[in-house]
Amino acid sequence: MIIAHFQSGDVQYEKKRLPVVPYTIGVIKQDLRDSEIGADTGTSITVQARKLNDTPKIAPKGDVIVVSDAWYLYMKKLMTQKAWEWWGVWPRMLMINRESKWYDETSTEMPKFECIGLPNNFLAADSFVNGFARIVARDSKNFPALSLDPKTDNWFYRPWEFHKATAHDDAGNIWLVGQSFHVYTPVIREEPEIFIQADFVEWFPSLPMTVTYQGKAHVITGYCLQGASVYGHAEEMDIPLRLARKPGELLHPCPEWKLNEKPVPVEVRPEWV
Repeated sequence: MIIAHFQSGDVQYEKKRLPVVPYTIGVIKQDLRDSEIGADTGTSITVQARKLNDTPKIAPKGDVIVVSDAWYLYMKKLMTQKAWEWWGVWPRMLMINRESKWYDETSTEMPKFECIGLPNNFLAADSFVNGFARIVARDSKNFPALSLDPKTDNWFYRPWEFHKATAHDDAGNIWLVGQSFHVYTPVIREEPEIFIQADFVEWFPSLPMTVTYQGKAHVITGYCLQGASVYGHAEEMDIPLRLARKPGELLHPCPEWKLNEKPVPVEVRPEWV
């Protein structure tokens, strides 16, 4: 409860709390092994990806994922036209390596996405088996994507359900893709399940956990995500654990809690508060 003091009297109100993510949370690790050397500069710039699997077994990445018209139309609401085209129209950028009906109007070919996860993004898992984590993901063909609300169902408010495309250089610095596009993609699957090797992920510390914020100890019992920032749910308040709210910001206010993986470059919008 917060008390605001005015000349006319005191007003009490409840401060809105962030929702706790009810899954095991982590960050997909960067893979710096695969790089394309720039002919002119000698630097390496490549889009970031980690293979995902249809089954919890060591194997090449899973089968391609057919993506519905509903997802295409919904994702168009979440980014600019050029970013949307980079995401799902132009082949051989990242998510899609084949031409589809969205690229060629004379074609009837449905888009087929690569079975990949995007490093430096948050990931939610609901079970573990054989050294793999089962990812919380929506159906790529049958989920009613157009029933979602773009004001709340997006990367900023639900970053474990929407990932951001990035590139990296030799040193692991992270860049936006294309011409500095903010490109987002839903976390989806076509098969009944989709998995990632557990060691491809930096998992958040187990809870409950005691952290120190502004000189006071707080017991964290859940994790809350907003954009690239992480908060811990405590009885009194949401404790900032990692703050990445604007380009270049990276703060870990509690000395007991830190992530090694870097955040994706954040997009700042007036409505994302």
